[in-house]
Amino acid sequence: MTTNQRTRRGAVSHYNGMAAEDCAARHYANMGMPLVTKRWRGDSGELDLVFENGDGFVIVEVKSARSHEQARTRFGARQIQRVCQTAQQFIGDCPMGLNTEIRIDLATVDGTGQVATIENITLH
Repeated sequence: MTTNQRTRRGAVSHYNGMAAEDCAARHYANMGMPLVTKRWRGDSGELDLVFENGDGFVIVEVKSARSHEQARTRFGARQIQRVCQTAQQFIGDCPMGLNTEIRIDLATVDGTGQVATIENITLH
């Protein structure tokens, strides 16, 4: 694969990821959750989407693939741990600090743009 092909492939992946995040953001907005930020970057990584949920936040990791099942397989224990660490850093700056309620969800977007969610992801 040439450098030009890798660059083009990377750009396609980048724009597909942005489109998937937009689909997921609309899904949560339709449930009445205001978007706080997109792609918040901390020392441990990035939070794709953060929504207000009462006095707390819902942090959403977005994965896309041809099917929801394929997208789910792209979110493993190591990534869950990274999102949890980054979420702790995010809420550390909130008025209630680490006492701020958070929920971490996985939003999968399939090849047709349909969104499915798994709420309250935890490490097992």
